Amino acid sequence: MDDKLEKLIMITYERFPDYLFARIGLAGYYLNNDNPEKALEIIEGYNLKQLYPDRDVFHITEFRALEYFFVRFYCMEGNIKQAKIHYQNLEKILEDDDQILITAEEMIISTSRLHNFQSNLFKLIDQEK
Repeated sequence: MDDKLEKLIMITYERFPDYLFARIGLAGYYLNNDNPEKALEIIEGYNLKQLYPDRDVFHITEFRALEYFFVRFYCMEGNIKQAKIHYQNLEKILEDDDQILITAEEMIISTSRLHNFQSNLFKLIDQEK
């Protein structure tokens, strides 16, 4: 990640810690740096209503950003089932050609393939013993 972008993300979060896109930006930074636990800590909730209990209306970009974060987070954690739940949430709202939806689907497919490969490899290794 570019140093200027990283600095901007940090400054934005420091100044506006309750702003969803500041949270998503910093959480994304932590995901990109293999620190999903810290990313989840920054988000502080599993849906928009948990994050902002005083609000009843949310913009689609807020929903889109948070659900995509969770697809990424759960893929990193290897939890395909949870990643698919958040993907399905996106699928209900977004158009089929939305790049976030396409990227989320590709991420889940890749993660599933990697998980299956690892499982099969471990089975093969166990058979060899």
